[in-house]
Amino acid sequence: RLEPDSRTREGYEGIVGDVALLYRFTGLTGLELRGRRGVEFTIASNNLYYLDRSYGATLTQRLADRVAGEVGIDRQRIDYPFVTSACNLDFGVEACVPGQPGLVTGFRVDELRSYFAGASYRMSNLTRIGLRVGVWERGSPPPFDFLDRHRLTAQVLYAYNF
Repeated sequence: RLEPDSRTREGYEGIVGDVALLYRFTGLTGLELRGRRGVEFTIASNNLYYLDRSYGATLTQRLADRVAGEVGIDRQRIDYPFVTSACNLDFGVEACVPGQPGLVTGFRVDELRSYFAGASYRMSNLTRIGLRVGVWERGSPPPFDFLDRHRLTAQVLYAYNF
């Protein structure tokens, strides 16, 4: 439950949480399924928060005694509950004034997608390091489609599990 300090703002009440399930097909192959539903603060106009729903999967294959390869996919939906505005800077900074064509208003829902592949090295039973490369994309509906992005990513991983 999210209760704003100001009574002029509407809060959030609902289920939030994270879940992960790891299934080992064999001693060499595993599949991780994960999901999340959360509420995050935002600076988007007229919105105190947004609802974040995501899910993903990672398939891991042990390649050697201490080396594993992995591929994965993640999906995320960012839902702003109230009408919001964004400024398209392609029109210039002066276009961010109300009534100008660069300022768009409406309900915004962003769809994020990522795909990755990587490898990791197990340093001990508790610690591993790795590298992932992938693609990250954000898609927004019109009139917010100027916010669409496509990025190549690289991640360095350090994990300590106990």
